[in-house]
Amino acid sequence: MITDINEVELLESVGIRLKNNPAILGIVLDKLKRCKDNGVEFYIEIDHVVEELGCKNFNAARVLGILIDNAIEASLECEKKMVFLKFTKSIVNSNGNEKQEESIEIKNTYIDIGLDMDKMYDKYYTTKNNGKNQGLGLWKVGKIVRKNDDLEIYTTVNEEIFTQNLKICV
Repeated sequence: MITDINEVELLESVGIRLKNNPAILGIVLDKLKRCKDNGVEFYIEIDHVVEELGCKNFNAARVLGILIDNAIEASLECEKKMVFLKFTKSIVNSNGNEKQEESIEIKNTYIDIGLDMDKMYDKYYTTKNNGKNQGLGLWKVGKIVRKNDDLEIYTTVNEEIFTQNLKICV
């Protein structure tokens, strides 16, 4: 019963904060279900109501979907299967101009199997060995980010946590 109550509270909280952005809400709910179905713990933190991101919304939604899919897949290989998703909004000063910046951070547990950070956005580069058509997700992310001046992505890795942070100037 406690688990069901916590899940309802989580869904309500997510829904309230993402209701103004149905594309992002749909992706988050879909990935939350995927995590639950695969035994992956999913943690989410949203410190504000996420609004539509204008013409960037479609690209941000595509990137977010790919990054969370990759996070889930990587965490499945770990003893502790965890994905963390965090939305924050801040004011940044760029050349004397203040701009709002939406940050979407995706963290996951992972096992280091020799990822080459310099090649991870190259077409067909993959660390997966399952014979499927791999190496296109992060390539698409890189392509989207390169084509949009208002999008940036930062990747960091430590011993057990892989982090990707998508910055969107709004």
